[in-house]
Amino acid sequence: MTPKKFRFPLQKLLNLRQFAEDRARVELGKAVSEVERINQDLHGNAEKRAALSRFPVVSGQGQPSEAVHVGTLLSVERYAARLDAERERLLEDLAAAETVAESKRKAYVECAKNVKILENLKEKKLSDWRKERADEQDNETDDIVNSN
Repeated sequence: MTPKKFRFPLQKLLNLRQFAEDRARVELGKAVSEVERINQDLHGNAEKRAALSRFPVVSGQGQPSEAVHVGTLLSVERYAARLDAERERLLEDLAAAETVAESKRKAYVECAKNVKILENLKEKKLSDWRKERADEQDNETDDIVNSN
């Protein structure tokens, strides 16, 4: 008698859920990398702002005898305002990106949970199948021994 091969009846569903899990993992990776990019932009903005505050005219370190052109002061002031506006925009973008990343994380966890449930069921079915096969082989062996 040829042993029957193990077949998991929900294999197609398991494959589909594994595909969805992989896709969710990729989407989560994209969302996390977007959060990282925004954090890097914020860090760059902070470095530029710190460098600007070390500028002699802005930090008040200029000598009284030094003449500062009004245009330079206005340019520095506009640049500082632009950096501040960019920082605010980046903070808003970061909040939105973190919200997206959290929703992607929840979706991934749900997909992973669904896959794990089916994998556990498959393992249980495989274990039961192996036990049945072992019992069948024991019965066949007993029949052969008893027939002699």
